[in-house]
Amino acid sequence: MRRNITERPVMEKFAGFDIDGTLAGCPPADTSGYREYYIFKLAEYLNRNGRFNRGYFNAMLKDFEQYSKDRNYGTFAVNCINHFASGIRGKKQDDVIRIGKNYLQKNREEIYTHSAEIVRYCNENGFLTIGISASPLNEIIDPFCNDIGIKEAIGTTFKTERGRYTGETDRTYAGKFSKLEALFGFFTDGNYELAENFLGNSSFFGNSFRGDYTVLCAVGHPFPTNPDSKLKRMAKIHEWPILDLHDGNILSTVKSKLEGK
Repeated sequence: MRRNITERPVMEKFAGFDIDGTLAGCPPADTSGYREYYIFKLAEYLNRNGRFNRGYFNAMLKDFEQYSKDRNYGTFAVNCINHFASGIRGKKQDDVIRIGKNYLQKNREEIYTHSAEIVRYCNENGFLTIGISASPLNEIIDPFCNDIGIKEAIGTTFKTERGRYTGETDRTYAGKFSKLEALFGFFTDGNYELAENFLGNSSFFGNSFRGDYTVLCAVGHPFPTNPDSKLKRMAKIHEWPILDLHDGNILSTVKSKLEGK
């Protein structure tokens, strides 16, 4: 679910980034809705390349259709992950990872205009940048984070035997923990020493009320980014800055908040 960390570093502050809908989204002119999520885009691309069972992709589409009706994100995420795990059963992990990287290379236009700029600023100013998503870690989230400059990644991993997927998940926070709990699990597993007021010094960028609100409330520098309607309403109540990653002035907004200007 995360990269191995061998030393005991001090966690002074982090900048957390939700991925789907925050740093990257649907392909241009796409109105399907489900292609906002990398787990769907990867499954669809794998299917085109003979590495994903079409029946399980159809099951994922039904999961999204149900989520569009009941807005139960926890159930939606768990069902999608389980269907994705079934869809890659028996496939070679190396092939799936290679195809995932190929997808990212061919579809860089899905990354929002100023995503890399914000990540670079956070890296240069002492934040440990962390990408977090329930989507597949090794197959799409870790390569995405490497590409955009995010230092660490949290996502879902899948069991393998002799280099092939078994059809089971290994580690995932979806349906079990909030993103905030997943982040603390990352700090614990990484053997971090947490500095005093590290949460107050940290920031988080997220677009979803259901998935990101608890983390935004916990950090000292919350940045609702491309927020959904409910998160936008809550951001206005809290007087949080609302970011649009297509806005050319976004970096100045982030700088002014993080630098106390």
